[in-house]
Amino acid sequence: MTQFGKLLKQYRLAGGWSLREFCSLNGFDAGNYSKLERGRFAAPDSDERVQAYATALGLKEGGDEWFTLFDAAAAERGRLPADLLTDAETIEKLPALFRTIRSEQQTGGIDLNELVERIRKS
Repeated sequence: MTQFGKLLKQYRLAGGWSLREFCSLNGFDAGNYSKLERGRFAAPDSDERVQAYATALGLKEGGDEWFTLFDAAAAERGRLPADLLTDAETIEKLPALFRTIRSEQQTGGIDLNELVERIRKS
């Protein structure tokens, strides 16, 4: 199961919907949605499709869960989230982030949780 799929299922279950009920209410194909949840299908390429899922799941636009779903989809697609690509300062600092991750990997492994905490505190 992919992170994107796990989130789709987690948010759907939190809303109290069965798979078939949720898909019927929102016009999604239950078989395809199930494959997304189980990671049999990759996250959608289009942000519009991710937005359709987020809206159907009742996620608050711009909220933590909203961004978590979009970030998981972007990561699974091997892309950076579109909203981050519009921020010139963020783009300018990404190479430093990439170098830090590579450096951590070369020194015996990376503790991503520690790295995230260091970024949050900076």
